[in-house]
Amino acid sequence: MATFLTQDETEAIRRHIDDHRHSGTYEPGKWSVGHNNRRPEVLGLQLRDHYPDRIRLRDIVLRTIEQTPGVAVTRPERKRLARALVEAGVPSLQLSFGSYRTAIDRLRGEVEAIRELDPTVEITTDGAAVEEDVDRAADAGFDVVQFLSPSMPGISPIYLHEAHFLAWEGKEWRGVRFPRTLEEQIERGKRLVARAKERDIKISASINMLAYAHDDYIDGFCSAMAAEGADQICLYDGSSGLGHEAWAWVITRAKAAAPACEIGAHTHNMFGLATASALTAAHAGADVLEVSTNGYCAASGQADLAEVASALTMLYGVETGIDLAQMTSLRRLGEDITRVYVARNKPITGDEVFNWGGMEIIVHELEVDPLLHWCIEPAVVGNEKRWIIDKTSGPWTMQTKLEELGVELDHDLVYDLLAAVKEEMDVHKRALTDDELRELAARVQTRAALATA
Repeated sequence: MATFLTQDETEAIRRHIDDHRHSGTYEPGKWSVGHNNRRPEVLGLQLRDHYPDRIRLRDIVLRTIEQTPGVAVTRPERKRLARALVEAGVPSLQLSFGSYRTAIDRLRGEVEAIRELDPTVEITTDGAAVEEDVDRAADAGFDVVQFLSPSMPGISPIYLHEAHFLAWEGKEWRGVRFPRTLEEQIERGKRLVARAKERDIKISASINMLAYAHDDYIDGFCSAMAAEGADQICLYDGSSGLGHEAWAWVITRAKAAAPACEIGAHTHNMFGLATASALTAAHAGADVLEVSTNGYCAASGQADLAEVASALTMLYGVETGIDLAQMTSLRRLGEDITRVYVARNKPITGDEVFNWGGMEIIVHELEVDPLLHWCIEPAVVGNEKRWIIDKTSGPWTMQTKLEELGVELDHDLVYDLLAAVKEEMDVHKRALTDDELRELAARVQTRAALATA
């Protein structure tokens, strides 16, 4: 495998990683997850007795969409997606990396286009490594610039984009300043924070590879950045190795170490826990949750905007400013742009998530209370309720469907129609369409008439 590291440098980084792993949460060749997941003091953590009144959601899909495998997005498509996000009330957006290889005019153009839509939207970027990156972010008009510090400082060369470019061009990269210890990370952080203050741009001093972070690292880094005047500290679980209980632990520690800073959470979804982890982070006191439309990102993806916003609003009464009625149309726009489709029963926005099939109980529920088995009225999130005739359907469901279709069928023939439908489903391997149901009902009626003639 091509690399710019020597064998000795590679081995040193591997040893550094091993020093941050723990038996049980690390099983060689099997898994490597956060050590905080199993600590008794973490699992017994008592959270606050309430959620916050309000929290800011930052959709990062404009940065992560092309990290989604196989996705290529045109500039007009990015502009259309940005407009949809703004129209849905998303208060904070994150754009592309801001590397020195990205043309400053392109960055500035995207920022200005969003400003024209809504000047109050917070626009952020990440990827700052040196003071010049802060300058570029300020020149492009961003509100916030992030820099990442891996919780294992010895692996820093992996994350230095400048070193990658220099090494590829055959140039010496080892003279590039990068921190190899917490103390050196703090010194770099001080320089970046100072430059941000000079340029009048907010700065987020962020921790990456959070699953490997020890308590003393979180305490030391966060308190030092707060002392320097960082505006925000965002915690990134890049490897997706933290359970939601561990998220509560690290957010609580970061808040205690940096009470004057906003604390952000960036959760990944390897175990299907990104939304749960984001909610737990909010419960523990996070001020900002980084989410992504449809969860788009590399690998397992991010916490989904629609899921997090809906859960905060409906389950916990937290104000987000998000127009939930636009969530399903936003999902479809994301699919149209990326050609990456969500599951049919995806929570909140999936096409079939409000489809209980053809169970008899659902028809009775429509008369009793439509929120008995559906906890959400689908129109709230821009979706719609569906029900079909399937293998679980009985005569009441079939009769209701016939009434919906305007089809009259003798009462005694409903069971015959049900039997015929289920036979056809075996052939087609799917539910029948409305037109197919009408046609089949007509055939059943005709056969019955011929039999009595």
